Amino acid sequence: MPNDNEVPLFSLKDFKLKTPQGKLLKDGVSFEVWPGDVVYLKGENGKGKTTLAKEIFSQLKKQKVNVEFLPQLSSLNSSLPFTLAEVVALSEAQLKELPSQLISLEILQRPWNHASGGERKKALLVRSLLKKPDILILDEPFNHLDAETIIEIQSLIWRLVATHELKAIVLASHQEIGASPEFGAINLKEVRL
Repeated sequence: MPNDNEVPLFSLKDFKLKTPQGKLLKDGVSFEVWPGDVVYLKGENGKGKTTLAKEIFSQLKKQKVNVEFLPQLSSLNSSLPFTLAEVVALSEAQLKELPSQLISLEILQRPWNHASGGERKKALLVRSLLKKPDILILDEPFNHLDAETIIEIQSLIWRLVATHELKAIVLASHQEIGASPEFGAINLKEVRL
């Protein structure tokens, strides 16, 4: 529980969630993000999770917060003539700092076109993590992934919050999120849309 003199990293109060075209999706969205929080934006497709994640990102950037946004991979069939390492623009020094439990140098040398959806997402997640953000926003990070990869990524992001390498995570997903050994060390807040 925060002390009286502490302030949240981010808060929304009675926010009117609207589509870019102005259609009201939900009225009165309110929550706070504190250090150690994983804010789970939960809801079916089309309920405004991505819209809210983008709004949070926009407001945090305006406040000069060190934040990274990892969007959905909407097309796994995109054709790019680069390796995963080239797509995520990793320098030699950054390649040496890689969280080896997430992705190997060997996989990063694969052409984007030959990498699986999970390998692509892991590469993009590594890119975001190497920027050392305070807050990481993940939009549908588990789409197109097998169960083993989902558990692997969840375990990593829970650990990053539990060990304070990330102050907080905002995670938008229509999928249930599972428990991992680090789950008890974080504060999960569900925002249903």
